[in-house]
Amino acid sequence: MPESQLLSVLSVVSITKWDFDYFCTTTMIF
Repeated sequence: MPESQLLSVLSVVSITKWDFDYFCTTTMIF
C-alpha cells in the first residue's frame, strides 16, 4: 500500500472517530 493511500485511510479513520466522540458528547449533554 502506498504511503499516501495509508495517510488517506488514517485521516478518514481519525475524522470518523472525532465525529463519533462529538456525537457521544452532544448526546450526553442533551
